[in-house]
Amino acid sequence: MSTTLHNPVQKPRILLLQPRFGEWERIEGEMLPLGLLHTARAIPSDFAVQILDHRLHGAEWTSVLRRALDPPPLLVGLTATIGTSIGDSLASAAIVRQKCPQVPLVWGGVAASALPDVALQDPLVDAVVDGPGEVTLPAIAQALLAGTPLAQVTGLFVRNALGQVVSTGPRPPIDRPSLPPLPYHLLDMPRYLARYRGGGWLPLHTSFGCPCDCTFCYSPGLFGRRWRPDSAERVLGEVREAIQRFGVRKFQFLDDNFFADRRRAMAIVQGLAPLGVQWMAHGLTILDAKRLSDVDIAQIIASGCIELGTGIESGSDRTLQRIHKGHTRAEVVAVNRRLGQHKLVVTYGMVAGFPGETAEDLSQTIDLAQVLLRDNPLADVKHILPLFPLPGSHLWQEALDLGFVPPPTWRAWAGYEATTAQVPWLTERQRRQLEGLFLCSVFMKPGKLQHHGVGGLLPWLADTLYSPLAKWRIEHRYFDAMLELHIKRAVEKLVRLRVL
Repeated sequence: MSTTLHNPVQKPRILLLQPRFGEWERIEGEMLPLGLLHTARAIPSDFAVQILDHRLHGAEWTSVLRRALDPPPLLVGLTATIGTSIGDSLASAAIVRQKCPQVPLVWGGVAASALPDVALQDPLVDAVVDGPGEVTLPAIAQALLAGTPLAQVTGLFVRNALGQVVSTGPRPPIDRPSLPPLPYHLLDMPRYLARYRGGGWLPLHTSFGCPCDCTFCYSPGLFGRRWRPDSAERVLGEVREAIQRFGVRKFQFLDDNFFADRRRAMAIVQGLAPLGVQWMAHGLTILDAKRLSDVDIAQIIASGCIELGTGIESGSDRTLQRIHKGHTRAEVVAVNRRLGQHKLVVTYGMVAGFPGETAEDLSQTIDLAQVLLRDNPLADVKHILPLFPLPGSHLWQEALDLGFVPPPTWRAWAGYEATTAQVPWLTERQRRQLEGLFLCSVFMKPGKLQHHGVGGLLPWLADTLYSPLAKWRIEHRYFDAMLELHIKRAVEKLVRLRVL
C-alpha cells in the first residue's frame, strides 16, 4: 500500500522506490524507508509524491509498480546500499524503462554517491544525486517541469554528450532547521510500526554526519567531518508528534553520532524523561561515553533509555591507532565496566581484517569481546564483521593500492557480500576464518535475536541451539570445518537469486 500527497492526475508526480535489502531485514521487520522520507520532505506542493516499498508487496511488486507508472511520472527516484538492494533497484528500474522509456531514473544513497562513475555506466541510471537529496530532488523536479536539462541542475553526476561522467557542482550544506517535518502521510505507518523490531518502534534521525575521522568509514571521505544536528527542541517536537499521531512509545535514534554535542544530547534526554517512552541510540563513541558523568548516565536511564550502541572496531591498540579510532582498549574496558555498574545495556560493533592486522591483533579483538561480556552482563557484541573497503573512505585508496579489485559494474556491486572478507591481503584460510568468526560473533550471546524483538521459529532455533556452539568456537578460536557456513552461504545465494 502507498499513499499520494496530491492527485497525480492534476499535478506532476514524483515516484520514489524503496528496494528490498535482504534476509536480515525480513527477519527483523521492515524499517521505515527513512532515506526516501527525508528526500521527499522538501518537495513543494506543486508536485505529487508517491513512495512505493517493494518490501510490502512481495510477489505482486511488478504489477503494483506498473500500475503506478500509469500515467507516467515526471521522474522516478531509486535508492540502494552496496549489496542486493542495488540489484533489486535495477530490476525496478528496468520495469520503469520498459513501460516509460522517457522517464528519468535518478539514483541516490551513499553507494551511488560514492560510485557515480560506476553507476552511470549502467543504462538504467540517468543521474546520481551527490550527497543528501532533500534540496537536490526538488530542483530536479522543477528543472524537468521547465524543460531544463539535468546537466544544469547543481548537485548531480550525469553523463555529458560524450558519455563521460561529470559533476554539475556541489550544493552548499543543507540548512536543516529550515526543512519541513517528515511527510509520514506518504506511508502506511501502522504497517511499519507493527513489524519493525517486534512492533511499536519508530526510527528517527536527529543528526547527519560525524565529526570523527575513522579511516574505514565513508562519512569523512564523502561528506567531510561535518555533523549536522537538529535542535533538541525540534527532536522533542517530533517525538511528541509521533506519540500523538501514532501512539508509539518506543524510539530508535539512528544517528552516526548522537552524543557529539553532550549538551544537546542531555537536553533531549531531559525532555524525554516526562514522556514515558523507551528509546535507544547507537551513536555513542567511547570518548563521548567517558565525558558522561554518573549523573548524566542516571538521567539517560531514567528517561527511558534501554540500550546504547557503539562501534569499537578492534581490541588491538595498534590497529585502533592506525584506523584513527580515537580510543584505546583500556578505555573501552573502563567504559564497559562503568556502564555495567549503572545497569545499562550497551552493544558493541567490531571489525576484523584491516590491512596490516596480525594474528595477535585479531586475537586481542576476540579477547576484548569476551572481556566485555564477562565484565558487564548487560553488554552485547553485535558482531565482529570482516572488513570490506567502503567507497569514499580513506581506507578505500589503501585497499586499491594493496590489490583490492572492486566489482567492475553497478550490477556486479549487487552481488558484493560484505561478510566474506573479499580482500587480497588475507589468505583463503584467513577469509574463511573471518567469515566463520562473524557468524559465531552474532550468536555468541544467547537470546540476542529474541532480545531485539525478532520472532519466529528460525530465530528461536538459532538463539537456543546455535549459540552454545558459537560460543565454544570463539572460546577455542576454532573456525574450521564449519558446516554452518555452507548453510549461511546457501541462504545468501537464495536471497541474491530472488533479488538480482
